[in-house]
Amino acid sequence: MWLCVMSSGWGVVRIVGGRRGSAWRAWVAAVTIATATTSAATTAFADPDTPPSGWQVWAGADISKNVWLVYSGVTIAPWSGMHDDGWRFRTAGGYGEYEYDSTVWDAAIPGTRRQKFDARTYYADVLIGYLKRFGELTAKGFVGASIISHDIEPLDEQALAFGEEVGVKGVIELWLNIGARGWGSAIIPFGYGTNPSIRGPADDGGANELG
Repeated sequence: MWLCVMSSGWGVVRIVGGRRGSAWRAWVAAVTIATATTSAATTAFADPDTPPSGWQVWAGADISKNVWLVYSGVTIAPWSGMHDDGWRFRTAGGYGEYEYDSTVWDAAIPGTRRQKFDARTYYADVLIGYLKRFGELTAKGFVGASIISHDIEPLDEQALAFGEEVGVKGVIELWLNIGARGWGSAIIPFGYGTNPSIRGPADDGGANELG
């Protein structure tokens, strides 16, 4: 579960990343450069009688001593405004690399020794959900498919996550207006077949949907 209270205008940045692959890196780089948490109505010049729709794109990065991660995604409201009740379609993905040390058994010693591991990781989500507003509270629920991969060199068979996994992912998001200049949120991911807790914001960009 992810909890947050922030001042309006702040950005939400969270992510998880991926494996080697020039196509994937090119896609992430292009989307990251081209986007920076923006949204727009897709029917600004449409027939006034046409139901509104909207979209929101977000991107971000996280860099620390032993890890770097980039991510981007898009949420689409095909039959309603971004701040109105209605269905949502969301897709998101990310790539990153990290390193860590661990104690391993070395038969040549024989005994244990410290080993450095380098890892690349990526993830992608395709979700469908619904937004419902209850006064100052906005609730969103999503469910869909998720894939995540950890490519670790040398292979660490004791790692909690390595290789590629595909599973079902769900997210519950609650956003509460707490005044003209602030909001609070709670994001609860869950899943089967993948670890949902390592990905996020708003598992995406949901902060700007609050309105």
